[in-house]
Amino acid sequence: DEKKVGIRSVITKTETRGPYTRPFTVYFVHTKTAFSVKGVCKRFSEFKELEQAIRKAHPHLKSEFPPDKVFNSLSTEFVAERRKALQAYLDDLLADADV
Repeated sequence: DEKKVGIRSVITKTETRGPYTRPFTVYFVHTKTAFSVKGVCKRFSEFKELEQAIRKAHPHLKSEFPPDKVFNSLSTEFVAERRKALQAYLDDLLADADV
């Protein structure tokens, strides 16, 4: 296993933001290296953009990106499941020595 030693990204929590008419979920991601910890919050669409850029550069990638969902995408159960799927995706990316 050639996992990148010392790099770990964890989705620590989620939060609903935005105006009442167009709310969205953000995912808080903490990335730890041997030298620092950085935190960012990203929307699902930003994860999707990252996935597309990585897939373009690494077409061999076997990681499975979570599918889009239009309805009920703010339900507690759906957000929890998507968070788990995004975490698995990040774990797969960090485990791939070529990425």
